[in-house]
Amino acid sequence: MHHQPGFISTLDAEQRARYYYWWQRYLMWRRAATITILTVFACGVAHSILLPMFLPGHPLLYRIAGAVGKPLFLVALGIAMMGSLMDCPRCGESFRGWFGRGYLRVECQNCGLTSAELASIAKPLR
Repeated sequence: MHHQPGFISTLDAEQRARYYYWWQRYLMWRRAATITILTVFACGVAHSILLPMFLPGHPLLYRIAGAVGKPLFLVALGIAMMGSLMDCPRCGESFRGWFGRGYLRVECQNCGLTSAELASIAKPLR
């Protein structure tokens, strides 16, 4: 059920605002997940490779990197799940966009609402 490129012109002001703010919230969850996943990766690299290689005499740094990385991994999973469980602003079903066609191009697996359509909606005037 894919829509024509001009579907945005058929939205009223309330729908545009709802879609816009939903997209901003979705992007916030994705960015938060990306940042935490990169931080977990950096802690793992520091814990496993960099600290033992370059600072073998500093066990405190080694323990801190190990202690931060493990709980942060669980936080990253939780954040990723929150973003992937958001309901589509159009159909109300689970958006499931993160499991779709790649990281940059996502779409609702139920109604076909795409990230390009959502990103093209201008910020509503207050």
